[in-house]
Amino acid sequence: MTKHPFKYIKNLYPRFRGQFKFDISSITKQPMSTSIPYDPEKAALLVIDMQEFFCNDSVNKIIPNVKSVVTTCHEKGIPVIWTQHGHLNSELDGGALARWWKNKDKMIMRGSEKWKFLKELDSIVTVSFNR
Repeated sequence: MTKHPFKYIKNLYPRFRGQFKFDISSITKQPMSTSIPYDPEKAALLVIDMQEFFCNDSVNKIIPNVKSVVTTCHEKGIPVIWTQHGHLNSELDGGALARWWKNKDKMIMRGSEKWKFLKELDSIVTVSFNR
């Protein structure tokens, strides 16, 4: 049976307790295994919102790991699924985010520079979509 892959960050959950701010450095400091058991016939990798909008020093620290994991999945034939947050019209589809931010400039609009995947990941995103 496959071990739960999130066992390495289980200690992070108590830190959330209603907070919306999250510091990625708390994950990068956790001891990580380079070998997590999985069933390649049932596995897929989900890469969430690695977009220019979210680019900062904390995200830049994990880019090499993201590249490595995605490349390994490509080599093993494991599907890689990328999400990309964005709005077509912040007034119509902005929902709670539009009300919370109250500033259209803070919204990620589809097709904008902020909406695009991180430039450092372009080559592996393309490979994922061309499979």
